[in-house]
Amino acid sequence: MLISQLIQALPITLVRGDRSLQVSDVCEDSRLASSGCLFIARGGTQTDGSQFIADAVTAGAVAVLCAQIPDNLPEHVTVLQSQTVDTALTATVADRFFDHPSTKLRLVGVTGTNGKTTTAYLIRRLIRRSGVMCGMIGTIEIDDGIERTTAELTTPGSVELARLLAKMVDNGCAAAVMEVSSHALDQGRIAALQFHTAVFTNLTGDHLDYHGTMANYAAAKAKLFEMVSDKGWAIVNGDDPYASQMLEQCKARQLHCHVTETSPVEKPQDIVETGKCIATILQMTSARSYARMAGPWGSYELEIPLIGRHNLYNTIQAIAAANTITPVARKLRPTLEQAKGVPGRLELVTLDDAPDGVLPAVLVDYAHTHDALENVLSAIRPLCLGKLICVFGCGGDRDVSKRPKMAKIACDYSDIAIITNDNPRTENPFKIIDDIQAGIPKQTACDVRIIDDRKAAIEQAIALADANDTVLIAGKGHEDYQILGTEKTHFDDREVARDVLMKGLVIRD
Repeated sequence: MLISQLIQALPITLVRGDRSLQVSDVCEDSRLASSGCLFIARGGTQTDGSQFIADAVTAGAVAVLCAQIPDNLPEHVTVLQSQTVDTALTATVADRFFDHPSTKLRLVGVTGTNGKTTTAYLIRRLIRRSGVMCGMIGTIEIDDGIERTTAELTTPGSVELARLLAKMVDNGCAAAVMEVSSHALDQGRIAALQFHTAVFTNLTGDHLDYHGTMANYAAAKAKLFEMVSDKGWAIVNGDDPYASQMLEQCKARQLHCHVTETSPVEKPQDIVETGKCIATILQMTSARSYARMAGPWGSYELEIPLIGRHNLYNTIQAIAAANTITPVARKLRPTLEQAKGVPGRLELVTLDDAPDGVLPAVLVDYAHTHDALENVLSAIRPLCLGKLICVFGCGGDRDVSKRPKMAKIACDYSDIAIITNDNPRTENPFKIIDDIQAGIPKQTACDVRIIDDRKAAIEQAIALADANDTVLIAGKGHEDYQILGTEKTHFDDREVARDVLMKGLVIRD
């Protein structure tokens, strides 16, 4: 694209160089700079892109967008300047370079503290099974319609987002679903995107180290709904107290999702008129949930391979969101009843050769907030035939307020709670464990143990479990690494648990 086309009507001045210069790419990471690209020296919260201009030029950048022009910049480099080179401006430039890909897709954004990943997976599955090619950007993976790769962030940077969406368009996708983090919303990473549908799952205490207050956290989430036009859709968890705040400045059509034991609305037409989508619980087991899903698509009784009330919220919102993209009624039952679980979300660790009733049930879940942990434990507790053993910790350099809350919840629902390390990062891991211990109730009947080494904690939990017992390993879910200091090392809860179960099976044999 020509420089003149790229900066037209934007608050960017050509300080030096040729307006007819054609750039082959845009980037905001000097490590990704290539021959003929424009390097955007974006300001950041920890580092400033201007520090890496020389690196980008060495890698082949022929143009630079910056707020302050550095000394000794080679004469052949075209210089663009803006008073503020922030994430929002970066997003606008990237969106223009990649030809506004979100306008060529029906884009669904899913935000909330918990449930984003499961909801996004279900939305993609429903849309695809209904005959529409759909990509996905999320915490676990990125699916461009042809290839699936491991994700690094819940919501990538604005340049990478535009690049990914453009690739989906090139690959034939007509729709896309993406998880949208509060950080991405607050920083403006998605500022240039156009959403067809926005979904709000819930809001509980998390990321307060970044946002400061729940009010700020909620305000960041609400920005997604302000971005949806009156021709789009806003789908909210109608039972969450923050739902109304999401909709305060929203112009889109609305659907409010609820989960209930008995449905007050029976006729589909009534549901359409009231804007409600209702999941009515019929029965729950340790492996599946039976519910009636009613909304604009009609009313269907389904058997879903997901457990817990929280997963019914995820499911009803996924159906509602997918239905705004394409009619899902015809494929609703077979799609959901045959759905596979999401990696690291109440994922059962199994052994191929293990006979039934010999080993304890071991579940791995990403629950790393107090609300998510309560959702998971409250779903498991009624289904346990024996003891419920919970292994958990809290991440370092993250919101400290949830640490004692997670301890209380673990004690309230578990027979044995083992406090261990999660990803300590640069914090003292023993200080994190001390913060968690502060929440242990004085009169708790729960057997609380401290084992700082996560591998040893998992081994101990499974060793304490009999065949009728259930072990929940919480906090890391799908992650296959652990961050100690600034070093990331391989660590997968599922692999560790599988090895321990295998050893236990040999001993029992």
